[in-house]
Amino acid sequence: MNSKTILFLLVSVLLSGCTGKAKEAVQTPAVTTSGTGTTPTGAVAVEETPAMCGWKCYGLLGRAKSVKYDTGGYLEFNSDGNLTKQTTVWVLEDGSKHTHTVTNVYSSPNEYSSGGAYSYKIEYEKNTRSEIEQGGEYFRDSFTFDNSGRLIKSNPNVGFSALTIEYKYPSEKDKLPSMQTENGSDETGTYTNVDKFEYLKTDSRGNWTERKVDRKIAQTDEQEKKSIHTEILLEKREITYF
Repeated sequence: MNSKTILFLLVSVLLSGCTGKAKEAVQTPAVTTSGTGTTPTGAVAVEETPAMCGWKCYGLLGRAKSVKYDTGGYLEFNSDGNLTKQTTVWVLEDGSKHTHTVTNVYSSPNEYSSGGAYSYKIEYEKNTRSEIEQGGEYFRDSFTFDNSGRLIKSNPNVGFSALTIEYKYPSEKDKLPSMQTENGSDETGTYTNVDKFEYLKTDSRGNWTERKVDRKIAQTDEQEKKSIHTEILLEKREITYF
């Protein structure tokens, strides 16, 4: 399996379903309005969270504590909404399964160390949150939001490779995206993945717990050879809240 395919698998696990406030707003305690469980067609509870907080970077509504995917992937957040733990799982062509876990330790709401080796600062500019590696190459994760506070673009840190993920919503009122487009490139070529979502189950906060993904994958290798294939996935996850 080449590095491009591994990169795609890594990002798909992390973002199936999307690290770590607008300056003062991010330190404002969240206000919660309680509600009852719903079906996808029912009303959901309203829960306010800070602008550009880590929850919103991962497309989550409300004050999520943990997210466990049926693939084995895992996200964990602190009460500020910053990501504190992330487990990625991917399967290679030979069937072997690989798991990688990173823990983030925060010295302040806008500074953390990752994996005990790298330190990051969180900065804000207009509708964009950036998590910038200190020293070295200054790699970063960046997240861009629309005026309604919805995630519309992310640029995950994948080292010297390039990756951009964009999200589209059915209307201005919808909180969950209907489509995700992922464009990536590295030394082995380029790829574009287009995911269309059908939400089958949501919880009382309005987060999806089960969805169908109609995925189209287009790849171009280093010899300019192109390939296209499609697949349909069923994704499930469990979410706990503060």
